[in-house]
Amino acid sequence: MIYTERLDLLEELGRYLSAAPDDEIQQISRKSYVENPWFTIENIRYALDSIAGAFLDRDRLQRWAAQYPINSTLHPAKTIGLVMAGNIPLVGFHDWLCVFVAGHRAKVKLSDKDKYLLPFLVKKMGDWAFESWEYTEFLDETDRLKGFDAIIATGSNNTARYFEQYFGK
Repeated sequence: MIYTERLDLLEELGRYLSAAPDDEIQQISRKSYVENPWFTIENIRYALDSIAGAFLDRDRLQRWAAQYPINSTLHPAKTIGLVMAGNIPLVGFHDWLCVFVAGHRAKVKLSDKDKYLLPFLVKKMGDWAFESWEYTEFLDETDRLKGFDAIIATGSNNTARYFEQYFGK
C-alpha cells in the first residue's frame, strides 16, 4: 500500500468509529470489559471516539505526517516491535498508528489486559483492504518478540527495568 492508500484506510476507520456503535463494536467492547473490568464500556467508547477525532481525521493525519519522511513503497520497509501497555483501552494505538503511517510493519506484543481492541480495528481495516494485513503481526502470548529493526515500548520505570532484562542482549 502506498502512503495515500494507508491514509485513506485510516480515514475510513475514523468514519466507522465515529458512527453509532454497531454490533461488532459493542461485542468487542463487552469482551474487553469481561476480560478487564477496568475497561468500562464508557471508557472504551471514549477511547474509540477520541482516536477517531484526534488521530483519524484526514486533515489532521496529513498535517501530522507531513512533518516526517514517509515510506511510500508498496510494502513495509522495516519491522518495528511494539510492546503495548494495558492500563487504558487502546493506549498503544498511537504507537501502532505511527508505524503504519510510516510504512513499516508492526510486530505487536499485546498486553494481556488489552488484547482484543487493536486486533479488532486492524481486522476491520483488513476486511476493507486486504493489503493492510502485511503491516501488522500480532504475537501470541507465549511468543518472544524478536526479528525487528527497532522497538517501541511503553510503561513505567518498573517496566523499563523489565525491558532492560528482556532486551539486554
